[in-house]
Amino acid sequence: MKTLKICTLAVAIGILASCAKPAEQKEPAFDLEKAKAALAQAHQKFSDIISKGDSVGYASMYHSQGAVYAPNMEPISGKDNLTHFANASFKMGIGGVTLQTTEVWGDPVDVVICGTYEVLGKDGKSLDKGKYIEIWKDENGELKMYRDIWNSSMPMPAPPASNKK
Repeated sequence: MKTLKICTLAVAIGILASCAKPAEQKEPAFDLEKAKAALAQAHQKFSDIISKGDSVGYASMYHSQGAVYAPNMEPISGKDNLTHFANASFKMGIGGVTLQTTEVWGDPVDVVICGTYEVLGKDGKSLDKGKYIEIWKDENGELKMYRDIWNSSMPMPAPPASNKK
């Protein structure tokens, strides 16, 4: 009899414990279309910042742990270094950039964008054309560039003429 009471009590506690379990909260589903729209706005903002020559604004587009992988350079990270990189680029004559997204995919952790770019001089003439890949991450409720890499699709310049005979 004592065993039956203990078993009944154990079953009752188990039932109560399962009823008291809080309902599992479902994470909202990742909405890729919403991310695409946010990134299109971010790209427009990025282009506007570059056309204004705003190096601080440029750096603000990047995640706090973001990095740029520019051609022929070591990676650049940190707000001060990104600001300096942008400022140097503007001093070299960069006056604008157009970005054309060709692919977007991702999840709540990372969103990846592939596309093509054209860099314009302050006079509006094309300086470079190529392709890019960006990885974006959420930081404080806003998508920020985490990794940014690009390279030119322009032909390599011809080597200098040799004076050797």
